[in-house]
Amino acid sequence: MRKILVFLSLWLIFSQNAEAEKTHALVILKFPMSAKVIGMGEVGVGISDNGLNNILSNPAGLSLIPHKEFITSYSNFVDTNYGFLGYAKRITTRSVFSVNLATIQSGNMVINYLNGGSKKVKAESDYMLILSNGFMLNKGLSFGINLKAIQSELAEEVKAKSFALDIGALLLASENMNLGVVIQNLGSKVKYKEEKDPLPFNIKVGGGYKFYLNKNEMLLGIDLIKPEDDRIKTHVGIEYAITEEVEDDKIGVYLRTGYEFGYKTKGLTMGIGLRDKKILHLDYAYLPRNDIGDNHYITFGIKFDK
Repeated sequence: MRKILVFLSLWLIFSQNAEAEKTHALVILKFPMSAKVIGMGEVGVGISDNGLNNILSNPAGLSLIPHKEFITSYSNFVDTNYGFLGYAKRITTRSVFSVNLATIQSGNMVINYLNGGSKKVKAESDYMLILSNGFMLNKGLSFGINLKAIQSELAEEVKAKSFALDIGALLLASENMNLGVVIQNLGSKVKYKEEKDPLPFNIKVGGGYKFYLNKNEMLLGIDLIKPEDDRIKTHVGIEYAITEEVEDDKIGVYLRTGYEFGYKTKGLTMGIGLRDKKILHLDYAYLPRNDIGDNHYITFGIKFDK
């Protein structure tokens, strides 16, 4: 454990000098969808109990959903609106299937024509359907896959379609520690008319470690992200749970914060979560971005006990 922490610390220091993130096609593939994950610095690759919240971080975590789960998320960032709906159901003792829909609707822009006319149009409109499966190989090892179908429209005139694939694995290394790895956005380039742009391909590794502070549970997460054409990014997050036992279950408040190293427009994240007996959960995340405007996320979810 000590060697792992030393290695991650050295990687963290190195990645602080990383260059700014590159731009790719299909912005929707780069949007995190859960306020719980975002509040912890977008950390989720090695977190085992996130369920549907973790589908775009590591689909292998789906396999740990006990019965059924539903979540919905919403975000407004500058003039861009993001929405997500997801539903997961256990189909066998080892497998969970999920259907999800995400959309991004960007703000308006004005097109000026050579004849002197002009037209007000939506800058970008993206939709993404995600079919996912998480499979538990044994009590300690799970695998997951996301199949993504994306449709994008620019300025209400230029359209493109694409397919992408995520593959993830999650290892429950011990009672308190998990490790994960994900390969994201495998697929061909997206073609807008004659222009071809690559998908935002990533390889992620991460870990989650639980411990106790003043009898309350703490969760520490670290994700290391290697984009195809950029340097390593480091995400660090922590969650402090203030819970109370009620009828053999827990209710409580979850305080979160995190930091995203290696980005020009990312940094500190903060969040809070409310749980009602592990059935209803409401999460909020706040990303202060002084140069381009603050970002707010909210997620509501229901876990079914049968």
